[in-house]
Amino acid sequence: MLKLNQTYTNFLKDVYIGTRAFFIEIDGKGYEEKTENLAQSAASFSTCVIYGEEPFNYQTDIAALCVEIQKLNPYTKILIYTNGLIRPSGMNTVKNVTYIIHSKLKKSGITYSDRINENAFKWFAKTGAHFIFSVEDVDELDEIQILIAALVINKSQIYVDIKTDNFNDLVMAILNYGFNVFVEYSGVWFDDESEE
Repeated sequence: MLKLNQTYTNFLKDVYIGTRAFFIEIDGKGYEEKTENLAQSAASFSTCVIYGEEPFNYQTDIAALCVEIQKLNPYTKILIYTNGLIRPSGMNTVKNVTYIIHSKLKKSGITYSDRINENAFKWFAKTGAHFIFSVEDVDELDEIQILIAALVINKSQIYVDIKTDNFNDLVMAILNYGFNVFVEYSGVWFDDESEE
């Protein structure tokens, strides 16, 4: 049983732009839904997105949901959006899961231990997770470089979300570092009628 804010269908607006997916928004104060019902809905799509309140605050339920989705349709790709601070348990045997970690850098003003869990990041890196960092200047790229070297994260797993008007210069620097540029579509694909 998971507590949700909503479920709906839409197109992905970031890493896998344009992919049609079933979205599950976690909310600890939301309504309760049976894992079996969610899995049946999710398994009818090629992609399922789990996001919202930190999913791994509900590790047992998330793992059970992913296992059930994979039983019903082993080809459904599951994307889990997380802050990366909690290392998942019960997920090692679940196939076809990609973790999208939105992490913070030093400029955020958040202490290192409140934004980076080295043990969890190393585990996520081994699974092929995508790490997204928002940056405003080139110095932050150096910080990412140091971080990924220490945590053994491949450069191909790093996506840089540019948060400045100096887009062109920063894109060139990102390419020189060997990172990916994070792009997010902020428009509306269709009218809101696609939401359930």
